[in-house]
Amino acid sequence: MYTNEESIEHHHFTANDLSEGSQDSVLSGLKFIGKIRKNEKINTKTLTLQDNSSWLTGFFRLLTVQNRAKTMLYIRDIIDKSFNIVDIYSSSSDVRKQRMGSYIKKDIDGCIPGLKNLQDTYSDDVMFTCRLESCILDIKLRLLSYEDQNIPTDVE
Repeated sequence: MYTNEESIEHHHFTANDLSEGSQDSVLSGLKFIGKIRKNEKINTKTLTLQDNSSWLTGFFRLLTVQNRAKTMLYIRDIIDKSFNIVDIYSSSSDVRKQRMGSYIKKDIDGCIPGLKNLQDTYSDDVMFTCRLESCILDIKLRLLSYEDQNIPTDVE
């Protein structure tokens, strides 16, 4: 069911990779994940949310080959790229970039409620909910590591 999920490599941004478009895509993805409500699923092809209570949603997801593995890949990719951007900006001497890094950390934390809502939506799939729980724990630990390094996580 989750085959090939771990074999897909994630692209790690470098400072040269950070165009306005790539950064905007990642940050929009973070906000998108944070807005997921209970009983909604992500369509990773159109980047829209679909109501899970309709039989039509299940049929559409089957036709467009939307599945939990693709959802998890999308989530992990956005979160990993977001942390990559934070790492780049946190080590920058540019104050604007450092502040942007702080905002991004808030957005990363803000996607946790959406992930918890996905857990509720997929409550019938123990493995998928465990993967989401692991993702949430990873986010929390990575955010705490910035505090341990005395990198500000709050924005005024």
